Amino acid sequence: MMRSMFSGVSGLRTHQERMDVIGDNIANVNTVGFKGSTVNFAEMMSQTLQPSQAPTDARGGTNPQQIGLGVDVASIDTDVTQGSLESTGVSTDLAVDGDGYFAVNDGAQEFYTRAGNFDVDENGDLVSSTNGFKVQGWQADGDGNIPERTEPNIEDLSIPLDDEMEGDATTEASFSGNLDARASEADGTEDPSRTVTMDVYDSQGESHSVQFEFARTYTNDEISFEGSLGEDLDESESVDIEAVDARGETHVAEDGIEFERHEVDLSYDTEDIGDEVTDQALEEGVAYDVADLEGTTEVQTANEDHDVQAEYALQNEDEKYVAVSADGETWTQLTEAKATDDLDAAELAAYADDGEELSDFENIAEISNDNTVTSGEMTFDEVTWTDDGIDIQATANKGVWSAGISDDYDEDISFNDGNDKIYFRESEENGTELYEDLLENEIDDLYINWDQIDHEELEIPTDNFADLDFSGEEFDVSSQTDSDIQDNVWEVKNIEPEYEDIELDGEAIEENLYTHFNKDGGFRGLTFDHPQEYDKTDYDEGDYTSIADFEWSQTNVNEGADDLNVEMDFSGLTQAAADYNVEGSAEDGYEYGFFDSFEIDGTGIISGSYTNGLTRDLGQVALANFNNPAGLNKEGDNLLSRSQNSGEAQFGHAGAAGFGDIAPGTLEMSNVDMAEEFTDMIRTQRGFQGNSSTIDTSDEMLQELVNLAR
Repeated sequence: MMRSMFSGVSGLRTHQERMDVIGDNIANVNTVGFKGSTVNFAEMMSQTLQPSQAPTDARGGTNPQQIGLGVDVASIDTDVTQGSLESTGVSTDLAVDGDGYFAVNDGAQEFYTRAGNFDVDENGDLVSSTNGFKVQGWQADGDGNIPERTEPNIEDLSIPLDDEMEGDATTEASFSGNLDARASEADGTEDPSRTVTMDVYDSQGESHSVQFEFARTYTNDEISFEGSLGEDLDESESVDIEAVDARGETHVAEDGIEFERHEVDLSYDTEDIGDEVTDQALEEGVAYDVADLEGTTEVQTANEDHDVQAEYALQNEDEKYVAVSADGETWTQLTEAKATDDLDAAELAAYADDGEELSDFENIAEISNDNTVTSGEMTFDEVTWTDDGIDIQATANKGVWSAGISDDYDEDISFNDGNDKIYFRESEENGTELYEDLLENEIDDLYINWDQIDHEELEIPTDNFADLDFSGEEFDVSSQTDSDIQDNVWEVKNIEPEYEDIELDGEAIEENLYTHFNKDGGFRGLTFDHPQEYDKTDYDEGDYTSIADFEWSQTNVNEGADDLNVEMDFSGLTQAAADYNVEGSAEDGYEYGFFDSFEIDGTGIISGSYTNGLTRDLGQVALANFNNPAGLNKEGDNLLSRSQNSGEAQFGHAGAAGFGDIAPGTLEMSNVDMAEEFTDMIRTQRGFQGNSSTIDTSDEMLQELVNLAR
């Protein structure tokens, strides 16, 4: 009888303990990070009334006869399964989604918890809002570098509320986007250039707005002249010329080219001719055939029927004839006086209007064509009759012209090799012949060098002068310059502030920078050669670079800061038939800033935001894990401590192998299931009632036994 009563007592005791656990679970159903517990029962020792017997040949075996002596609590286990996450919107509230525990410290001992309701105290320490224990992790240095994630480096995490971020200079920047391949001249339909602005920072953190302009490059085909020179021109006449620079800007030199007609003085010295001069009287007003003149059988006339209106005919020993009028002033050449070596005895020189000697006999003979001085009028300024012959000085208008640079532009514009004037004359065979000096040093190629059009020589086709009208009565010459866009090349022009220097592949350049593109629109590279030079240069792929080093001096940015040196990367540009969308951005550098706020990400990294728009890592929350987390000791205040059966703490960061993620702005709720707890409560109650009935029944049976004794 007594055994059943004691069994009932043990049953009451164990069910009471189970009810205590259920009550604790239900009480903490809303406790942050709480992990519920379960109670497991085990029978107590049994009393053996008869042991078991093995079977024999005659009888079968029998089982032992045992009576249990009650029940006991075998274990109270902690349920470490994940609780549900609830969003709070508080940036310092953290929840572990997966394995791991937050580590906190009271200054003497380290504890662990799943309750991530943290806050920042007055000193900037990240603490548990429940008890003020400091959250553990890895604190970053002043540059935002987090140390190696190992246990020895773990310390109290602090938020630098009064932190300041010193400014840092920009060293790298880049361009990206598209330059519109359809851009043409600024005709109102397409914008042929684009200005891009980016902010860069000096060593003191001051921001500077830098502007770059990407502009289409232009080239001039040639300059041509057309119209009439004017046969009766007495003074020089000027013509405007214009050309475009590489960026398409038109430059005009008003009255830049002066055209001038030259009358060449001829000095025909007959001193060595001798006295064999025919003095033949011709009847005035009567036409003579040259062949009828005495001693003219070898004469080649310009026309077979040549009217001679003169009273005298002069003949030298080489049978070269001229006719002179009666007054001895107006002379008309009748024959083709061929300038050959046969005239060695004659001395013929050319003089400019100022009397300066310009050429010898052979060159003056080239005034006409094929070394022939053809028929034409000569005005004799002086005729001297001597015993040895006649000295004649005459002026011959042979159509010699010059085109010169106006004095207003002689410092900016010049012809080939720095000349400021070229000479030309009409040629029967070659059209027109050009010379550097008066009928000396013939020119094959003619260019204009113009400082404002510094990227190319402006070609003037030499045969262009043959198209001019040499016989027109009035001067009416104009110029025409053809220009066009240079394909696949854009100029990069730094506008503001003015840069000190540009380097390309370590070589300093003074000219502007040019970007080149392939025919498919892809970026090809940078050069400091203008497209005209680029076309003439054999660039291999290895000769290109995509980065240019720009330097701004202190005076152009901030006199108190260092010179600003920035590597500009242009490789992100394309040239396609699409709208402009070029952007420039600094890859580094920032202005001075103050700490503004912070946030914690899914790996536990604490990032501080500053008033300059930048962020910097401040630290990282550490997580601890155990081989047997259910073996941790509960210390109250949602704290756990290591036990002999939990194993040592293993530290790591959220997201690493063996650790869950951190969900910022959320808290982990209790994992207690109310439905399950109520079910267990009913079962526990029924068990308790049953054990109570066992005791009552045993008591009544004992009472009956006592009554029998009466």
